[in-house]
Amino acid sequence: MKPSASVVADASPLIALARLNLLKLLPKLFNSVFVPQTVLAECTILAAYPEAVPIRAAIANGWVALADDPVPPQSWNLDPGETSTIGIAIERQTGVIMDDQAGRRTAHHLGIPVIGTAGILVQAKRKKIIKAVRPQLEKLSDSGYYLDQRLLQTTLHLAGEV
Repeated sequence: MKPSASVVADASPLIALARLNLLKLLPKLFNSVFVPQTVLAECTILAAYPEAVPIRAAIANGWVALADDPVPPQSWNLDPGETSTIGIAIERQTGVIMDDQAGRRTAHHLGIPVIGTAGILVQAKRKKIIKAVRPQLEKLSDSGYYLDQRLLQTTLHLAGEV
């Protein structure tokens, strides 16, 4: 996906970037980043979620923009967040930022460009916005965020850090 494209973000990448204090990468990599109302609710439903504050701040700072959920949303047998993310991407003809494998497969099947958290980190390194990907992935893993070992190795290879 072109780094300058417009995208719709799903919950997992927003949560991951919030944990890394890297939501500020989004406006540096994409023209526009939209967050469906359903996804915002998933990310901020409990005020106790530590990611809720930085995600709301990203909206307040204009780094991401809220988007109304598609009407009527299709389900594609996905959860409501992935469903609304893909629905808005279809409506706006954008790509998606998504980590969920079933959602990514559906987006690819529908011809929607997809990038995930790891891809965002690689793009940020390539643009010299961050120095290294490995420490970010380690922080993410240490925070309890699941990262597949094959994905880790592929990401580090793409970042030139193997």
